[in-house]
Amino acid sequence: MATYPALDIWGIDGDLALALVDDCGPVAAENGPDGQLTAFFATPLQRDQAAHLLQQQAPAATVAPRDVDDEDWAARSQAALG
Repeated sequence: MATYPALDIWGIDGDLALALVDDCGPVAAENGPDGQLTAFFATPLQRDQAAHLLQQQAPAATVAPRDVDDEDWAARSQAALG
């Protein structure tokens, strides 16, 4: 099963987090419970660069890289927008 590189982010406004990692090329984002944001990336390298950038620019934020199983996350994240 395919997996997608993702970054779980807490402790920072989601819009600010996405703005900070924009140059790392997030391809989708999903809001989770308790203010969690999950940002999805095309490659593990982009995800790891985003994690490093967040740790530098927003040291109070908590970031946790993970690989998400292909469970049609793109459709789920688009559905959350509408």
